Amino acid sequence: MKEAKVIVIDACMGKGKTTYVIDLMRNSASYKKYIYITPFLHEVERVRKAVAKQKFEAPDEQKGHGSKYRHFRQLVEEGANIVTTHALFKKVDERLLGLLKREDYTLIVDEIFEVINKVGFTKSDFDLLVDKGLIDSEEYGRVVWKGDPAYNGRFNDIKEMALAGTLYFVNDMAFAWNFPAKIFKAFEKVYLLTYMFDGQLQKYYYDFHGVSYVYKTIGDNGELEDYKDDKEERQKYRKLINVYEGRMNEIGEWEYALSKSWYERNPDKLSKLKNNLVNFFININKAKSRQTMWTTFKDYKNALKGRGYTKSFTSCTLRATNDYIDSTVLAYTINRYLHPIPKAFFTERGIEVNEDLVALTDLLQWLFRSAVRKGEEVTLYIPSRRMRTLLTRWLEGEM
Repeated sequence: MKEAKVIVIDACMGKGKTTYVIDLMRNSASYKKYIYITPFLHEVERVRKAVAKQKFEAPDEQKGHGSKYRHFRQLVEEGANIVTTHALFKKVDERLLGLLKREDYTLIVDEIFEVINKVGFTKSDFDLLVDKGLIDSEEYGRVVWKGDPAYNGRFNDIKEMALAGTLYFVNDMAFAWNFPAKIFKAFEKVYLLTYMFDGQLQKYYYDFHGVSYVYKTIGDNGELEDYKDDKEERQKYRKLINVYEGRMNEIGEWEYALSKSWYERNPDKLSKLKNNLVNFFININKAKSRQTMWTTFKDYKNALKGRGYTKSFTSCTLRATNDYIDSTVLAYTINRYLHPIPKAFFTERGIEVNEDLVALTDLLQWLFRSAVRKGEEVTLYIPSRRMRTLLTRWLEGEM
């Protein structure tokens, strides 16, 4: 199997990464074939229109006789240029992998996607699988299916992942699924568009699976060039990002305040946090709904929503969209920590994860969905002292 060279285009949001790869596709020789994947379905049509002359196809459920994935496979068989979502691409199987190798596609990945995930399972089911001898482990804790290959029962998903080589033990008590790394090696070339790749789980995943990559960035002329940090450029954002400082930050002074576990253990404090949001949006900034943008953990959205800003809620992992580019009054009410299963997966295998950098990367991706992306001032309420400090350190060029 040939080794792919993954080109990580690491440049700040709004620097022109998407523009660069669209120009690349527009100007490529006719025999070059591309698959472009994006996080959002509505971005599929935007990209298709941008490269209309190259006739990019999008997988269609009707053309696949009820299956969008079946049509995706048909398009690969035809050697068509394709644009689709992360979610559909994550379904690539062994059959499609062979076709991808044969067709010599270039893959363009707009933002990282989930390449490692915990597998929901009870401890008793885990113990049952082990005690019955249905699973075992091999090198690096990869799960091996030892049961009957014809088995058809409640553990079918475990069997399928184990047979595909994508399931791993974590702490001898849980499972983690890995996206098949060999898929990245099936392409002629891979471009990954992101920012601060060192703070992405996909970077640690590449290191574990031996996927080689090089760093590039976008220069002032819009062209690809060797990577260099952007610490000097960040000075302009210090003038644009106005961080709230005041008594409403008291709720986030403790290091772990506003983490997922804090929300779970402190339901009595959510009313105060909601009052802070109302005060910030309505009383202090007198913001219109269209100007606002806010986030919390999904399970606590209803506890914090309020008149005048409810509809501007976004996922805290928001990336690669311009839907909120006019938002100027923002609230980021979480303190980001990794789920223990993905973190343990890497640390068990000797790969050190910089959790602060991961948290900062997610914050910046979210923040740059707002008007700051187009050079306008924004006002930000970020009550977690830890997250506020990470943002300050980034603005000062310390991270």
